[in-house]
Amino acid sequence: MPPSSLASRKEEPLPDTFIELNDVLNENVTPGRLINVIGTVTDCRAPVKTNGTDFKSCWTLKDLSIEDEPYGIALNIFRPEKAMPKVSAADVAVLLKVKVQRYQNNISLITNHGTTIRVYKSPRIPRPPNSAKVALTPPSCPGDSRPEPTDQINRYVSVFYQKLDKYSIPDDSEFKERLEVSMHVKDKFSLLKDVQEGSFHDLIVCVVRAPYYDHDGKATLYVSDYTENPKFHLQTWEGLIETGGDPWGYTSAGVATPKRDWQGPDGKKSMQVTIYPPHANVLVEDEVTIGKWLYLRNVQIKYGRDGNNLEGFLREDQKYPTKINLSVFDLESGTRDSIDPRLRSAYQRFKASETGKKRQKKSIAEAKVAGESLKRKASEPALNDKDTTTLNRKARRLQQRAAREQNNDTGLQHFEQKHPENQLVVVKEKKVQQAQKVNRIGSPDLGSHFNGQVTCESHYENYTTIKSMLEPAYFDKEIDGEKVTLPLPFVNHKYQSHVRVVDFWPDSLEDFAVSRKKDQLRDIMFSDGESSSGESGSILEEEDDDEPTSSASRAWEWSFALHLEDVPLSATVSPSPKSSVWVIVNNAAGQCLTDLDATDLRKNPRVLAKLREKMGVLWGNLEDINAEQEDPQNLTSVTKPNKGKGVLVPKPTLTSSGTRVEEKLGASKELDSKPFMCCIQQYGVKDPETKEWVRTFGMFGVRIRSSNEFYS
Repeated sequence: MPPSSLASRKEEPLPDTFIELNDVLNENVTPGRLINVIGTVTDCRAPVKTNGTDFKSCWTLKDLSIEDEPYGIALNIFRPEKAMPKVSAADVAVLLKVKVQRYQNNISLITNHGTTIRVYKSPRIPRPPNSAKVALTPPSCPGDSRPEPTDQINRYVSVFYQKLDKYSIPDDSEFKERLEVSMHVKDKFSLLKDVQEGSFHDLIVCVVRAPYYDHDGKATLYVSDYTENPKFHLQTWEGLIETGGDPWGYTSAGVATPKRDWQGPDGKKSMQVTIYPPHANVLVEDEVTIGKWLYLRNVQIKYGRDGNNLEGFLREDQKYPTKINLSVFDLESGTRDSIDPRLRSAYQRFKASETGKKRQKKSIAEAKVAGESLKRKASEPALNDKDTTTLNRKARRLQQRAAREQNNDTGLQHFEQKHPENQLVVVKEKKVQQAQKVNRIGSPDLGSHFNGQVTCESHYENYTTIKSMLEPAYFDKEIDGEKVTLPLPFVNHKYQSHVRVVDFWPDSLEDFAVSRKKDQLRDIMFSDGESSSGESGSILEEEDDDEPTSSASRAWEWSFALHLEDVPLSATVSPSPKSSVWVIVNNAAGQCLTDLDATDLRKNPRVLAKLREKMGVLWGNLEDINAEQEDPQNLTSVTKPNKGKGVLVPKPTLTSSGTRVEEKLGASKELDSKPFMCCIQQYGVKDPETKEWVRTFGMFGVRIRSSNEFYS
């Protein structure tokens, strides 16, 4: 090779206005930005008709920055069929003003009306220092008057093509074969009622049981599109179990046992899905929980370990390991016309299911109330009439409840004596009765200082201290035959701890609720499709902060943090040193905790008063002590006023410095917050600046009961 040619290959840089594809894939370029790139075509899908007037074709591009990677970047081209550029294997494409997008959790490129695509035919590209202009094909759009590529671009294309490792690029025959196959690819989408063993399907589903994560990064969850498949597991709401067999329904053949935490549809309408990395990472990043709608692609359907029920498996793509086949529907940012009609249909089935569920539960509740009324009347004669008349209503309730519990215990003993063979039934029923007592008055071992008005959705098992919760987690992995212990930034795990509240954030209860543009989706997206105004703009438009926004046009959510301190279960255990942790209370947890819907607390003093009363049950005189402190701002505030739209809650530190706690202990008043059982979940949040995972804790399933409810 002539020396001049070598010098040219080394000296010809990427033109100044162009960006390497590696920077795009590493998200160094913000989605939505228009950029210029140069790449070689490694794959092409045949154009297909869209819902509009355009056709869509998809190319896969590589450049020198990612030539050693097994993947490329997707280019989505939308143009009329006659204006669609034609390419062959290894052709070089120069793209001007192409848009970076994040679609279905994958970074890709997409054309627009201002995008220029110029193609250089690979067999005709000369060696440098010769210009590649001789290989440039005419514009695909007739009459295109946009400028031709510059001499610098033409020279760079020659250098680029000669330096490129073409080992991973298919030959011309394989390229054409793939193109032909893409013309006959069938739609993989299926309703759950139609899935069969051994098939692969795309699914649009709603999460009906929150993901459970293991140490391998896999996630297991239940999903539903509210269609029924006879090969799914039978799920039953609590209270809908069939009668028959033993008195508690434990031994009835073919009867589903109701789960207290099952929130999905009853019947065989839900499928278990196991999701592997990297797809499972999306569940963590987007904090996917019950009620989120997912688009799952290429899900394998097969029987689970029991061999009786179909399950789904979403595994890593062997050809493109970084490709994400899971996306979360953003129901708030779409337009009416852009909503997938398959999602509309699924949501309508969901609403019909919820309506039926509420109707059935109402009927069951009414029947239960009627039955308890009869039991109460039957037990009243057993009380001493003279004593009963002197008792107030609250005391009578307690006495009657004690009588009912004694009757239950007597009935269980009678059943145990009469049916000694049903020991499993007796053991289970005793556990149920014990759990009911615990949920009503708190753990019997926790003493009178226990806050019985605060309940936790879990039973009092698997108790964990905050100290052990904060201990680092490790993962043992075998590398080259050697066991290596790796530290984990976080683990997805749920705990139950005995704690009390020693601080809260923000300092003002008025800031416990934050606002955003109201979600109009449930009002207009899934209606008959006709809006009252006839407009079809974005459901959540970009908001101009300089324009006033009425409170009625905004949706409010709970968003605050509580500082929890370990409290020993036994009074004989030394309470020092005490560990503590900040836990986030999101909107769902806040609604559960307070039994209140978030609102503008500065404009709703009645709701604010109810919130203050509720939180006083949780933390005692903590608010008074906070107000007494001269300088409570020991945590750095990152809140900002937003014209009456609420404030952004900061991320509190996950370990306690103890400063504010010590101030409270040294205050004129003694902190009298009572301990309670609290459900805490650990998860990870990616830091937008460092791109590293940060361990975070959140509260869930905790509820403050009203005084009337507590004593009833």
